[in-house]
Amino acid sequence: MAAAMSNEVRFIARMLLNYKIGIWTGGAIEVHVGIGKNDSERVAFVNTATLEGNLNHAATPQELVNLANWI
Repeated sequence: MAAAMSNEVRFIARMLLNYKIGIWTGGAIEVHVGIGKNDSERVAFVNTATLEGNLNHAATPQELVNLANWI
């Protein structure tokens, strides 16, 4: 749905934020991080974040910042 109806999903996400509800506009978190849904890719992402000291290697790093701010 996120890929097929991206404008609609972004609109719904903005509306839900008014109620303190956050959703991933691109689908699952893995889409924003830029990894597959397996442990080896998750571990590699975390290791790179630790080594580099940032999340700039994510597919959409701003979405991770938005998540941290929402929390």
